[in-house]
Amino acid sequence: MFHWLVGCGAYGIYLAPQPLDTGETGLDSATPDVIDCSQVGFFGQQPDYDDAGTVYGRVTSPNGLVGVGGANVEMDDAWVVTQDHGCFVFDLPAGTDLQALELRAWVESGGTLYVSDWEWELFEAVVPEAVDFREDPRIGEAGTLTATILDRNIAAMLGSETASVAFDLPSWAVIDGVDQATPLVQASVDGRQRPLAVSHAVGDGRVIFTSFHNEAQMTEDMQTILYSLILSL
Repeated sequence: MFHWLVGCGAYGIYLAPQPLDTGETGLDSATPDVIDCSQVGFFGQQPDYDDAGTVYGRVTSPNGLVGVGGANVEMDDAWVVTQDHGCFVFDLPAGTDLQALELRAWVESGGTLYVSDWEWELFEAVVPEAVDFREDPRIGEAGTLTATILDRNIAAMLGSETASVAFDLPSWAVIDGVDQATPLVQASVDGRQRPLAVSHAVGDGRVIFTSFHNEAQMTEDMQTILYSLILSL
């Protein structure tokens, strides 16, 4: 099996152990540029490509000339079998974020994704199981917090189990609760101890989120925390 990222989705391709069938249509004698899977009927039905949740593609031989029929194509826990000409189609649930699927597949294969503050929606889309956010989590207020360091590697680099974390602007994204992610740094926010930085393992990679970022409000402690995160990538 091999994995890669393509423009409209993340796929894992399992090549069938049967001989290739070039079919009766002559499609497989053409180059990939001639094959338009969006115009090919699937098992007697034409897909509705006006639906944003429909994704199609084609599996070919290494030279790109022969469509591979009978291959299993997997995406986000769903799978289909390619037709004789190698075309396949997925009907994804409404609201599926294809960019998030691609990023998650990239992380699972060993990548590390760092997300901060107002990009919380991207973090939530890629790893929805990691933490809980309010519908709009931008409730943080400007000020300096004394944070507790929960990660021993960060604490070792700081030489302390506490750090000064500054927010020069209001409306920064606050994590409401932790599900499967690992808290790295936390502080009292809105009357509760809340993580300011978390890490979540996904396959062979991981996704990191921090409520703070590396702009004008950077303190020396925050700089060291970010250095530690970068060195751990």
